[in-house]
Amino acid sequence: MYLDLSRSSKCSRFLLDVVKIFVLACTSVNVSNLLVNPGAETGFLSPWAIVGTSAPGIDNGTFDPNIKPHSGGYQFGRFSVQTVALTQNVVISGTQSITPALIDSCNLVAHISFWEQGLNQGANNDDAQVILAFLDVNNVLLQNISTPEVDFSAGVWGQYSNAYTIPVGTRSINYTMKFIRHTGTDLDAFMDDNVLTIVKQ
Repeated sequence: MYLDLSRSSKCSRFLLDVVKIFVLACTSVNVSNLLVNPGAETGFLSPWAIVGTSAPGIDNGTFDPNIKPHSGGYQFGRFSVQTVALTQNVVISGTQSITPALIDSCNLVAHISFWEQGLNQGANNDDAQVILAFLDVNNVLLQNISTPEVDFSAGVWGQYSNAYTIPVGTRSINYTMKFIRHTGTDLDAFMDDNVLTIVKQ
């Protein structure tokens, strides 16, 4: 029996190179913010879509004079209904070198953060939260994840951040800001500087 060690060695090196490429690809996933207009700094709501009926949804710090934007000249807020949501669909497959193979084999997570401030109205202040909807190639819902309702009402902005595992098969994510009124006639919760990035777990 004849064993071609040189060929075997070449095959081993080839497989090792493939593994190295795969590992490098999986460990190098670290993209910039995927949200467009994450802090309303364009002065317009687009591409955020209003879910429900509400006022325009952008404020320059005049709706509640003591609550100015966290950064820049605008923030999300200025509502007069019980509950309202602003949503943006983010296609992650094919964006910033994120391939379907990476999504399905590299244990990626969606890292989110946002800043919130609400008007101090006593024990039952208005709140805000983020909802992530993971969708497949046909826009079929794979999983919904909601952050807790966040309330920073001591006159300062507070930041919430967390990371959530992206289900296999995900091709886009609906990032939704939800504002919830608990008291009064206006919805006095504001959000600013939203971030959605994809990183390796």
